[in-house]
Amino acid sequence: MRTVPKRLLLLAALWCGPGCGPSDARDSTATPSDSISTLLQQELERVRVDLQDLSVQFELLNYPYVPDTVRFCLERVPLEEWWVAQRLEETLASFTRVRANRQRIDAYLREAPFYFPYIDSMTAARGLPRDLRYIPVVESEFRSTARSRAKAVGMWQFIRSAGRRERLTMSAHVDERRDFERSTDAALQKLAREHGRFGDWFLTVAAYNAGVNRIGGAMERQGDSSYFNLILPAETMDYVYKLIAVKLIMEHPERYAFSRRGARVIEFEVVRHSVKRATTVTALARSFGVPALEFKLLNPQFVTDAVPPGTYQLKVPRR
Repeated sequence: MRTVPKRLLLLAALWCGPGCGPSDARDSTATPSDSISTLLQQELERVRVDLQDLSVQFELLNYPYVPDTVRFCLERVPLEEWWVAQRLEETLASFTRVRANRQRIDAYLREAPFYFPYIDSMTAARGLPRDLRYIPVVESEFRSTARSRAKAVGMWQFIRSAGRRERLTMSAHVDERRDFERSTDAALQKLAREHGRFGDWFLTVAAYNAGVNRIGGAMERQGDSSYFNLILPAETMDYVYKLIAVKLIMEHPERYAFSRRGARVIEFEVVRHSVKRATTVTALARSFGVPALEFKLLNPQFVTDAVPPGTYQLKVPRR
């Protein structure tokens, strides 16, 4: 916000003296004080405009914008139910009014250009809704090394048993749950299969968080098939609302006083590479002419420096 320069205020006081202002008509002849008064009026008008802009931003922060119709994975959110509308508004308020959460959203907006294109290409290829791209945002904040209290790992937060079902390699040296491409493919495969069971994307993504059996059991006990009507564990009751809120903000950040500031997108190619004899991450990086740290950051599936024999999918920066 602009402020009135102290120099201007001082000059105004010296030239005008008491009673000087817009209504002062002491003399029809232009004087230095008239010029100063005009400048002061112009500056005050700018301040008024700035304050008006700020009031709009504060209104956005205190009363988050909720569209009349909201869809997630092409399915309509039942905002006509008061508890649904209230819960979504509260979730949006948490993301937009709490400073720490606003910083998180800023980080999501910066990181998204690096990860969304691959997820979008994979959902399109499988005929799945694009909104599934928001799951790794809520699950891990795009962190490949994220680890939950339940020992779920990676951006898509696979526990060990789920990783085994999706044929992800997990060993002392390699953990494909931390590999963005491999874990994305596995997560979309899992989601497509579970959607075949529920036939509803809200229930499907809730099951991604809580487990198929827990969601199915709640539906059976409570005699209801709507996610929005079910009593579920607190984390799962928040989960879908967080996905919807993140989608609304990231699709239209300007509505919530955020700016689009994408991070620099690193260009790389994915190659399949066979390791005949045990080697190290450092040696692999050297063979590709890449600094060891950059190679490690692009390939977080290598848990230790040791690389046993096998065929690996690697990301190598394009120079």
